[in-house]
Amino acid sequence: MAEQNGEVRQAVSALTVEILKLSALEGDAKAALSVTIENAFSRLADAIAAQSSQTQDKCLEEALALS
Repeated sequence: MAEQNGEVRQAVSALTVEILKLSALEGDAKAALSVTIENAFSRLADAIAAQSSQTQDKCLEEALALS
């Protein structure tokens, strides 16, 4: 789970940097960076989903162990 936490933090940091760059760009450069940001959001969503799934699995295991 720590690995996914790191991935989420890394993705958020990368997105922040790219969004700040976007404000100064125009035309094709802005369009290209928009695609980069879209891909980064996709990776962030995947990392969050993986973390959520892992957390659910851990909670289920703990609940089953208690019953």
